[in-house]
Amino acid sequence: MRRVLRGSVVLCCWALCGLSLVGCDSPQRAQSSSVPTFTTIAERQAVRASKLMLLESSGTVELRTTQGGERSFEDCALELWRDGANVALRLRKFGERFAWLGSDGTQWWIFALAADPVSLTVLPEGASVPIELGATSWQLAPADIIAIIGLNPITPVGAGKVTRDDAGNLQFDVASDASSHWGSFRWFVDAQTYVPLRIQALDVEGTVVLDCLLSGYEPIAARDTPVGGWPDFPRKVRVTDRSGETDIRFFFNKPGARGTRVKPALFDLDRLMETFRPVEVKFLEP
Repeated sequence: MRRVLRGSVVLCCWALCGLSLVGCDSPQRAQSSSVPTFTTIAERQAVRASKLMLLESSGTVELRTTQGGERSFEDCALELWRDGANVALRLRKFGERFAWLGSDGTQWWIFALAADPVSLTVLPEGASVPIELGATSWQLAPADIIAIIGLNPITPVGAGKVTRDDAGNLQFDVASDASSHWGSFRWFVDAQTYVPLRIQALDVEGTVVLDCLLSGYEPIAARDTPVGGWPDFPRKVRVTDRSGETDIRFFFNKPGARGTRVKPALFDLDRLMETFRPVEVKFLEP
């Protein structure tokens, strides 16, 4: 009789535990299926972006373009540096200087170092024109790259309602910065981590002109930040335009946000001109 009672007590305990687990699990499931507010997502992104204002990374970039039915391809090693609005990218091909791109928040420039003679084009921030680089052309300003791979805070201006796409990711539209040549951005954000998985640039009519896919996220070391607070950074980035004629792929290697190799000279146009000594210089008006 005692054995029967002990068995009954054990079964009752298991049953109560099961009911307890079911009761605790139901609210969590209901919460995970809810859609967070735009403010919640923007606050999380603001914290992440603040830790990525200083940035440095090596890697590679692949540039594929199609013009007049002919395809061209360039594959370069890259170095990326960022200090707030200041951004610099060095491109090398077979160990030789290929191009240098930079910006200081008011203008951006591109040195075509593999050209003969070496040329420099300087444009106002927000301007975009195709610039010949080797067998291909380039028209993304450094600030465009930073924006399209989701390293900036999300502006609340023109923020649309947060919804879910077919894959269950969070989706919303926001207006672009006033200096941008794009009209707005469409973000697709992971529902658990809130990191952007896809960002689309739209023109003023709401048509997608640039599509950026982000993957390979990993936390990277950041200045004055403990390990548990390191920001997530996408190691793989693919950018395509609406025509399908441009396909740019970034593969970042050993990215870091401590800023140990970020120097003011990297963003100083006058000093860069002294170093590269361009023969042809163009200053384009807005």
